[in-house]
Amino acid sequence: MRQIAVLVLGGIFFATLAAQANPDSISRMKRHVNTLTQPAWQGRATGVGAPLAAEWLVLRLDELGLEPAGDDGWFVSHQVPVDLKAKSTFQMGAKTLAPDHEFQVLGFSDDLEYSGDAVFVGYGISAAHLGHDSYQGIDPAGKVVLAFTGIPKGLELGVRDEHLASLESKAAVALAKGARGIVFINDPRAHGDGADEREDKLALPNVELPLKGIAALRISERVALEVFADMGADLAAMQAEADSNSPSPLSVELRLTLQIERSFAESQNIVAKIPGGRGPTLMLAAHYDGLSQARAGKDYTGADDNASGVAVVLELARRLSKDPIQNRDVYVVFHDAEELGLYGSRRTAHWLKARGKEGKLLNLDMVGRLRESGLRFHGNAEECLQAQKSGKFTKVEIACDQPAASPSDHWPYLRLGFEAVSLTTGRTVDYHQHTDRAEKLNFPGMLQVTGFAEHYLRAQAD
Repeated sequence: MRQIAVLVLGGIFFATLAAQANPDSISRMKRHVNTLTQPAWQGRATGVGAPLAAEWLVLRLDELGLEPAGDDGWFVSHQVPVDLKAKSTFQMGAKTLAPDHEFQVLGFSDDLEYSGDAVFVGYGISAAHLGHDSYQGIDPAGKVVLAFTGIPKGLELGVRDEHLASLESKAAVALAKGARGIVFINDPRAHGDGADEREDKLALPNVELPLKGIAALRISERVALEVFADMGADLAAMQAEADSNSPSPLSVELRLTLQIERSFAESQNIVAKIPGGRGPTLMLAAHYDGLSQARAGKDYTGADDNASGVAVVLELARRLSKDPIQNRDVYVVFHDAEELGLYGSRRTAHWLKARGKEGKLLNLDMVGRLRESGLRFHGNAEECLQAQKSGKFTKVEIACDQPAASPSDHWPYLRLGFEAVSLTTGRTVDYHQHTDRAEKLNFPGMLQVTGFAEHYLRAQAD
């Protein structure tokens, strides 16, 4: 049995090497990337250039002989929010804050008109099983709360608890406790001018559906320092107390009016099938949408993020359609609206689960910058061992990380109980910048990624 397995894996290895030696693969991927990054498609933003990319992708899949496997043909469609306009006034203490410069309305915020005290609740985390409750002894009902971003010093969150650090999770906790609004303060320990610190700025938020019943805003550390200094409070001391789960009672007078208008567009997720058999389903995915040019600049084309992943998945689909994986159906999925907050993968994961198509997902997101450090693989320890075996056979260095360490389209699948892993060559200085151009991609490296991914997928059927 073991000898047969070695022969099978060896066959996969030599087939992969033969495919990698084919210069046509590189030529095709270059053509795909050049098409996806053409200026007329405006970065493939959802509702803007993404519909044009979707039409083109369906033609490519049809040419390869894949079967349409969506709701009505190729697509699993839904409406997603794509733009947010907020009318707001915000005063903390004696300071009136300037929108977008000193405070930012978050994409999941609801409307609010409020005048009264805002109370400090440390990090805004309530998790008895971890021994931390920022709300201990505090009744936030009917009020606005103030909370640091991030997590307390010394608190370790496992994969199952990492969501507790998200702003949405903290807002949901505040809502459940009766708060009407939450104002996040950039974590002073994580923001600043240090080499290991993030810039103390307010990034343009994702546009999301509102978390009904609670307003959500964010202020910089600099603004918080100014506001609390006027009150005689020390931000560093406040954080130290919050770390020890004993924040001192503190409140600040706050006046806020917030009216939000959202616009929506149709999002089209593409689902195709390569029939192979009755065994557990395999899924191969990449998001084809890009960041809007309103966020990334008018020349943004999204070459690495994620035209590279789409090109590799198309090349894999070509190989698998010619030589299907025995006893496994393979679903090829191109997600839309990843850049808006994983909307496409959330929708498609639920859609697949409802149809009993639970299995293993391999997600590719930004795979165009392969370097000597190799390919980063996000999966559990057992999956990592499998990946390293495939890496050894295909001569690709594999660096392993936890599944949740990469916020990409495998997340919604993981949360619904799918096995899901993700590949990336990592972020670069061009991430979400107009400098993310096709000419910077490592196409021979993308071919190596293709070979690795094919070997890894075929090994799942052994």
